[in-house]
Amino acid sequence: MNAAKTTTSREPLLLTPGPLTTAPATRAAMQRDWGSRDGAFIALNRSIRDRLVALAGGEGTHVCVPLQGSGTFAVEAMLGTFVPRGGKLLIVINGAYGHRMVRMCRAMGREFATYETRCNGGRARPEVAHRQHERFRRPAGRCAHDCLRRAGGIGQ
Repeated sequence: MNAAKTTTSREPLLLTPGPLTTAPATRAAMQRDWGSRDGAFIALNRSIRDRLVALAGGEGTHVCVPLQGSGTFAVEAMLGTFVPRGGKLLIVINGAYGHRMVRMCRAMGREFATYETRCNGGRARPEVAHRQHERFRRPAGRCAHDCLRRAGGIGQ
C-alpha cells in the first residue's frame, strides 16, 4: 500500500483553514530545483506572468509581478497597493479571508464597508453588495471572481 495514502504517513496532516496540505502530484512536480537566473526558469516565469496578464485582459496596459508568500501576504499587499489612503473599500465577507481583510484595513488605516454573506454558503453576491454601496467602483473579491469566470466558468 502506498504510504502517502495511509493515515500512518510521516507527512503531517494540517488541520488549519485553507488549502495547506500539498497533494502528492504537486510535490512530485516541485522536485526540480530552479535557479532564479537560469534561462529555463526565467522563460517559465515570463510565460506564467504573460498568461496571467492575458487572463485578466491586461495585455499592453498591465504587468504581473509575482509575490512570494502566503495568500494572506498577497491580500495584504493588494490592499496596501490598490486602495489609496483616501479611498474606501467594500469588503464582501463570506469567510475567514473577508474578516482578515477587515483587520488589515484597520491596521493600514484604510476606510472600508462590509457586506457579509453566509460562510461557505455558496457564491458570494458582490453585485448585490455593490448596489447597496453605490459609492464603490468595484468590491473586493469581484476581480478574482471575474478572472476565474474568464478561465472557464470556475467562478460561476
